[in-house]
Amino acid sequence: MYNTLTMVGMVARLIIDGHAHVRPSLKDLAEWDYSSVAEINREMQKRVYDSGVRGKPEIRRVNDDAIDNDAWKVLWDEKRWRSWEGIRDVDFRVKQGRCFWRKNGTEYYMDLAILNNVCDPNLLVSLMDEIGVDKAVIQTTPATNKYVARVANRYPTRLLGLCGVGGGNLEEKIEELRMYVGQLELKGVYGSPPFEDKYDPWWKEVSSLEVPVHIEGSLPAIKRLLEKSPSLTLIIVHGLQRRELSDDSARKMAVDIVKNYDVYLEILAGLTTKDYDVRYLYETFGPSKLVWGSEFVQVPKHYGPRPTAEIYAYRLHYLEKNYDFLTKNDLSLILGGNVQRIYRI
Repeated sequence: MYNTLTMVGMVARLIIDGHAHVRPSLKDLAEWDYSSVAEINREMQKRVYDSGVRGKPEIRRVNDDAIDNDAWKVLWDEKRWRSWEGIRDVDFRVKQGRCFWRKNGTEYYMDLAILNNVCDPNLLVSLMDEIGVDKAVIQTTPATNKYVARVANRYPTRLLGLCGVGGGNLEEKIEELRMYVGQLELKGVYGSPPFEDKYDPWWKEVSSLEVPVHIEGSLPAIKRLLEKSPSLTLIIVHGLQRRELSDDSARKMAVDIVKNYDVYLEILAGLTTKDYDVRYLYETFGPSKLVWGSEFVQVPKHYGPRPTAEIYAYRLHYLEKNYDFLTKNDLSLILGGNVQRIYRI
């Protein structure tokens, strides 16, 4: 069992969940930061696709109500599923409690209730108390930035809120970043940010604010970004899984990125651990470059039961129980020490 008494020098190492979520109900859109119907549709299209990647959502054809559980695949380019650039034009829309889309003359729908996986901040903090997690980093989308800021303000010693980012007007994005970090006191950035050259001034602002970026993107895109902005601190969301290290060129690029820059890798231990070669990551990059994340309290129905302390504790202790080559010092770094250093806690 790990706790805040683990000491290095005069600094107590905390247990910090590097990847957690809070989210309001879709039934209360006033809690969300949507600025238009188009933005709602775009966000929901991503959610439907993600639900397909992670499980088996029930999708039906409109004409005969027959189930077609592969229909989510038409929503996104699977090779760019972590980027907004992968979104496909399928006339996606939300109405009357359902999501609808059309491809090749066939129209599909999915009940919005399936996506309404509310992530209650009060539940998250109570579970953290129960199993001994000191703090959690809250990853979010642009649609809930202000909500996350309100929640983080409610639990200032427990939750580190990030601001979700995407593409858009350059000047507006810079002003939004300044507002979220400067006024709303969000501690970092999360998402698939704009990599195009025209957004270099936005990245310059990120560097000047000295906030970490929890980033989604391809290794080549991240490499190009770091060559232009080498002072950035990046945490690669979901880390590097087996499929992303499947050839020598990918492994070589990963080593270059992680070892030569201030870059860290998430491990979603106990959730998708089978997707990681933990020993390879440990031996190649070392424990000071790995960050534990739980994805709590995001546990949609197709993952299994609703969030419980038992599930959360299982994810917290998964690395300790399954990888005996990890020392206590290694675990204290991965389970919080690295995030503590990144955020200067």
